[in-house]
Amino acid sequence: MKTVLVAGYLPDRWESMDRFAALLYQGYRGIGLDTSLVRPGPRLGSMRRGGAGLGKWLGYVDKFVLFPPELRRAAAPGVVFHICDHSNSMYALKAGNRPTVVTVHDLLAVLGALGLQPDCPASFLGRRLQRWILRGLAAATMTPCVSTATRQDLLRLIPDRDPGLSPVVPDPLAPEYRDIGPEAARERLIRAGREGLAGGSPWLLHVGSNQPRKNKPALLRALALRVAAGWDGRLVLAGPRLDPAHDTLARELGVRDRLVVVEGPDNDTLAALYASCHAFCFPSRAEGFGWPLAEAQACGAAVVSTAIAPCREVAAGGALYHEPDEPAELAARLAELAAPERRAALIRAGLANARRFELGSVCAAYRDVCLRAAELHLRKRP
Repeated sequence: MKTVLVAGYLPDRWESMDRFAALLYQGYRGIGLDTSLVRPGPRLGSMRRGGAGLGKWLGYVDKFVLFPPELRRAAAPGVVFHICDHSNSMYALKAGNRPTVVTVHDLLAVLGALGLQPDCPASFLGRRLQRWILRGLAAATMTPCVSTATRQDLLRLIPDRDPGLSPVVPDPLAPEYRDIGPEAARERLIRAGREGLAGGSPWLLHVGSNQPRKNKPALLRALALRVAAGWDGRLVLAGPRLDPAHDTLARELGVRDRLVVVEGPDNDTLAALYASCHAFCFPSRAEGFGWPLAEAQACGAAVVSTAIAPCREVAAGGALYHEPDEPAELAARLAELAAPERRAALIRAGLANARRFELGSVCAAYRDVCLRAAELHLRKRP
């Protein structure tokens, strides 16, 4: 069996999915699988900069007109295509009658297109694209899902799909995310120009985008409650620059001077942030998996998370939980970590839980999925 990993279109700048494809390529080779990686190239799309306007449409030509013939040319006997991102599931319809595995990370955009996820609305063309994605998922040989919650969404959206074709295989951790210890973390932060985070007062950490579902307003309100109770700390926001609406809210709450924004940290810096924070906060309202939860635990952070199903599944007993839109409850969970023994016990539980996401074991599970896809394909041949 040879696996061909199908990765995304680089100009789309979908960093997490590019990282997932790179991890699978590394992990597959690490367990001895014959594997290669292909992706649509920026041919016409390279003529325009940015992801909007004409550049976006030229990108669609690259992805859905010029790339499928290349995919079919790679469809040699014995090949199993593993499409790394479900948003490219339509390639399962173009794979030259070869077995296809599509990893389903989350179906939030599909649910948004159907009016079932208010934090992820879709345009007219977006709704058509999500329907195409669903057709691709229905055509795939195997559709492993990163969490039980994502699997339930898939089976709800495609009710006639055999549940046995959609096992749960969690996201893997990059090797950079591990317990490096406080001194190594401190040195990394200093090298990254973040001396102010390498000592002094404690600080909280959030990692994520400014999307509404990430629920940053609840975190800002919880911070204000902790500050009002006498806590002398800061909040570090790792990801994009601060959204104007969040900036305005922070000023209204009187905590703008407590915010530190770290834009686009690399893996080493992010691991140091996880390892150095007083607590990692993840107040999201909707997730497919929640990769930062596993990363934070693997680096030795005390985790406080929203109580939605994927987060409870991923963080398990290594986190404290709160309801998504209850800032006072989040503040209360953070207050619990003032007790050193409580925080230390949570960190130990998180480190133990994170071992479930080691790259080798996740890729071994995917190997079994690919073997089953190949077997099912052979059974269907006349």
